[in-house]
Amino acid sequence: MIELSEDLVDSLSEVIFNLIHGKKTPPIVLPDSYPENEFRQLVGYVNKFIVSYDDFAEYMYALSRGELDKTPPKSGLKVLHSYKSLQSHLLHLTWIAQQIAAGDFSQRVDFMGDFSVAFNQMAEDLSKAFHRIECQNKELSDLNFSLERNIKDLIQAKQKLTENENKLDAIVSAASDAIVLFNSRGLVVHWNRSAEKLFGFSAHEIIGHSLADHILPPTDRKVLADLIPELLNQSGDNKDRRFEMTAMRRDSSLLPIEIAFTSTRYGHENYGLAIIRDITERFRLEALKRDVERITRHDLKAPLNGIIGLPQIILDDYDLPQEVREFLILIKDSGYAMLKMIELSLDLYKMETGTYIFSPDSVDITATLKQITNELLPYFTAKQLKINYKWEQQGPLSNSPIFVEGERLLCYSMFSNLIKNALEAAPANSEIMINITAGNKVLTEIHNFGVIPNKIHDVFFDKYVTEGKKQGTGLGTYSARLFAKTQNGDIGFTSTEELGTTVWVSMMPASK
Repeated sequence: MIELSEDLVDSLSEVIFNLIHGKKTPPIVLPDSYPENEFRQLVGYVNKFIVSYDDFAEYMYALSRGELDKTPPKSGLKVLHSYKSLQSHLLHLTWIAQQIAAGDFSQRVDFMGDFSVAFNQMAEDLSKAFHRIECQNKELSDLNFSLERNIKDLIQAKQKLTENENKLDAIVSAASDAIVLFNSRGLVVHWNRSAEKLFGFSAHEIIGHSLADHILPPTDRKVLADLIPELLNQSGDNKDRRFEMTAMRRDSSLLPIEIAFTSTRYGHENYGLAIIRDITERFRLEALKRDVERITRHDLKAPLNGIIGLPQIILDDYDLPQEVREFLILIKDSGYAMLKMIELSLDLYKMETGTYIFSPDSVDITATLKQITNELLPYFTAKQLKINYKWEQQGPLSNSPIFVEGERLLCYSMFSNLIKNALEAAPANSEIMINITAGNKVLTEIHNFGVIPNKIHDVFFDKYVTEGKKQGTGLGTYSARLFAKTQNGDIGFTSTEELGTTVWVSMMPASK
């Protein structure tokens, strides 16, 4: 079995994550010394796919901007052939339109189905109209000129309307997601092909009938039926809503779906648009991810035994200088902390679902913070950062222990994540300030002179949100908030260009 380092797995995961989310990503670079094996072969395939994906994306962006003369990339992607054909049709259609605009009404389209019929009829009607105009006598020449101009405008408007209607119909019909339009009474008005495939009902069968009654189990139908009037009467950002729920197909089989709702107004009536996606595969991948994480946590414990046990053996068997003994104790304590954090990760799911049982104790956060900063001292030194502590501006932290109501491991993990983030965000040769204020609540503030981008302010503590860090996962601040809430605390931040960033954690003081 091939053994892979976490860095290689993280690199591959990051590339796959970026590709899934449509982000541009550089190829994976393996060390020259990395052996020729299946993983190197996999990386090669992934890098080839990145190149093909980037070329295809550039080609698609060009087509979407109307650059019909864009040269298609040389790629083996099958979907590219369809877009080459579409590009060819659009170029030919452009040429025909140019010919008709130049007065050649003999041009005909025979490769676009119903559009061809409408287009050819339009060309024939146009030809007849011009023939009639040319038959008018000279006394009406001024009027003829005006009519000719108006007819051209009408023809162009009709052509654009027809093109837009056909494009919209083609897009909706070809969309991979189910797209449903319904009125204020919850009755289906439009039902695309993907909706037919997903739920098993044809458009003929469902149009004019209740949406809720055909896509949800009986127990959930009233919930959606009652929600529709509320959705249609919302405005602004509130009119866009997203839900995950269990749907039911025509054969009564159940499937998890994600529904994105928005509302629009046509004439005097409000309509709702639902884009429905089958998320069965997402659920399967999330379950697989949880299994992989459980296996990884289990496998990490074995090498940790050596990290924890070896320093103690050396301490017991050798007469060492005090500085070396302190380093060995730090290694052993860090190993134990990692082991406990691995075990803690097993409880994250319980915390997320609100089933974790909080067992509060009296925790000295001053000692916890000092342990964390000692462990991170090499990183502070590498960036030439200073760490400064204050407690109510009365003296150094080491002489002023402060106890909070919490769990030591949760406090350790929470503050470790926040201090690591501050360390990574702080400019070199700057200072990180940790300030603790004790009162009715214990407020811990961690300040650095980096700035959180405005675009992620509203989602800073959400899962997988990260910005500007190559190896960032977006889980540090998410888990910090989870640990704070689990311990009946709170967390927040302020960030400006002038003052930098302060992340604060509020916790209950320990009972005396």
